[in-house]
Amino acid sequence: MAAGIIVLDQFTKLIARQYLPYGDVIRLFDGDLIWLVFVLNPGTAFGVRIIPPFFLAIFAFAAAVGLGIFLYRQPSIPRWRGIPFALIMGGAIGNLIDRLTMGKVVDFISVDMPDFIMTRWPVFNVADSAVSVGIVWLLIVSFISKDDVQAEAGESVDVSGSD
Repeated sequence: MAAGIIVLDQFTKLIARQYLPYGDVIRLFDGDLIWLVFVLNPGTAFGVRIIPPFFLAIFAFAAAVGLGIFLYRQPSIPRWRGIPFALIMGGAIGNLIDRLTMGKVVDFISVDMPDFIMTRWPVFNVADSAVSVGIVWLLIVSFISKDDVQAEAGESVDVSGSD
């Protein structure tokens, strides 16, 4: 599954780089809900630049390797517990590829937000979405009782990326 996220992320970023003029907005569905806008993000989430890009790449690499080692050492992970790890790992590697090849991350999806906090959510990509969904899923799963975990132990998922 992680490999699928990486491929989808890199494919959509390639399409964005080739067909979206840098900074121009393409409005989908004839409105303001979803825009396509190609930008290069040198920072972390929301474009924050607290850490230099080189250290972001090192951190992403270490996180992917650490998660890979953790998953390798697990004899079997229930499918519903393995999927969030695969999402996080695939997203981290997808953005790491950008940082290593361009020094910045390709972002291209912009969605409208209720105007009480911000007018639009910061521009993001498939990898960002995978990491976000994986983290939320992992938080939800962490609150499930151990009895539920033992009941699902027989159904496992391959998170190594060898689909």
